[in-house]
Amino acid sequence: MEVQLAVLADGANVSQEGKLNILGEFNTIYGTEPPLLHPLMYFVAKVNISAGDGPSVVLRLRVVDAEGAPAAPELALHAAGKPPSDGTPAPLLVVIPIVQAVFRQFAEYTFELRGPSGPPLAEVALYVRPVPGA
Repeated sequence: MEVQLAVLADGANVSQEGKLNILGEFNTIYGTEPPLLHPLMYFVAKVNISAGDGPSVVLRLRVVDAEGAPAAPELALHAAGKPPSDGTPAPLLVVIPIVQAVFRQFAEYTFELRGPSGPPLAEVALYVRPVPGA
């Protein structure tokens, strides 16, 4: 598995033609005081899978705080598919809506996309900060 893209965004979808559409990529949110409630965001990734990854893929999304402690329940994504027989990788488009996310303090959070084992395949930082000048 190889991750080509991983971002947080205001909106995302996959078109009927299989195109990944991303709207409003960001890495910082602002608030007046914690806890901060973010109504809707999307974790978006494009992962290339190869024949060696098997007929089904399990990916996990984990959110951790600056100390590495879980900041939200882990999400699992189960995908079935088969890469083309010519050996080229097949794209797996991941669009995960995250509704009513709560960030308990101003800090850096990391969204980790993980495979079945080993280190994260991708990490996306989110900075939760006070409104400038407030």
